Amino acid sequence: MPGPKPGDPAYRRNAGLDSRSMADQKYLLFISRPTGYELAEREGEPPRVGSEVELDEGAGDRFVVSKIASSPLPQDERLCAYLQER
Repeated sequence: MPGPKPGDPAYRRNAGLDSRSMADQKYLLFISRPTGYELAEREGEPPRVGSEVELDEGAGDRFVVSKIASSPLPQDERLCAYLQER
């Protein structure tokens, strides 16, 4: 069975490669809150599973990354970090 192809998100995850420069790379945060869900776009590399992410700096909103997966949006090749409130 062949491995992922260069255009696949799994290829970028496994090989650490992207056709865009690191400065142009974007990912999504899928934020789970008691009031519902929210999507936010960020630049750079997505955080690792298990790491803490602080939103609204200074407000103390801390989340933990539960998984990294494909974007939930159709035909969107960005990765998505799924966050859960601490």
